[in-house]
Amino acid sequence: MPTYEHKDLMSLYPTDARPDRPSSLDVSTNMQGEIDIRSEFMKTLFGHGAETPKGMPVLVRRLRRNATTLARTRCECVDEFTLEPDLDTVCPFCLGEGFKWDEEWHTCYKTIAGSETSLARRETYDKAGTILNETYRFYFFYDVDLLEGDRIVEVRLDVEGKVLEPTTRIIVWKPNTIENKRLDNGRTEYFIASCQNRNAIYIDKDILGYVENP
Repeated sequence: MPTYEHKDLMSLYPTDARPDRPSSLDVSTNMQGEIDIRSEFMKTLFGHGAETPKGMPVLVRRLRRNATTLARTRCECVDEFTLEPDLDTVCPFCLGEGFKWDEEWHTCYKTIAGSETSLARRETYDKAGTILNETYRFYFFYDVDLLEGDRIVEVRLDVEGKVLEPTTRIIVWKPNTIENKRLDNGRTEYFIASCQNRNAIYIDKDILGYVENP
């Protein structure tokens, strides 16, 4: 009957990853400690040393709210009886949103995730017929503090990723979910805003109105 030489199972692991040794990522040791996700994400967005920045500039549109009640501030174009904005003529102030808002610049990383129910791209049957409903995800640094009702506005960029002047808004995204990614000790590391393509509003620059994505 053949015999096999017994080998130390620990020899199958890389030297610095053996389970019988303290990990270089173990914060309980006096070694390097865990990777700081917030710091690494900042390097990804803004670059560091030889690392090229991966982020792109966007506008985050925030609804104006009453400081006491947090109620949204309606635009003057909203009818006092129907509480709806003027849909016949696009308001130059709220641009059809019905509420006043302010915008601020932020840097994010954008990816496509596929359909709203999975990471795979798939066709879904909607009232208008069969459409390809993709989900886009925007990753923001922890200090952006996204809230429900906020919008993400893409602007026209040149081939190098710089904002073209004058600033031209091209897409308004309405996040359907905003994830506050809290990891170590509950600290916010970054935000993920998931937006469905069918809810995106593509701006028609010629008439300052909106054209819904077909």
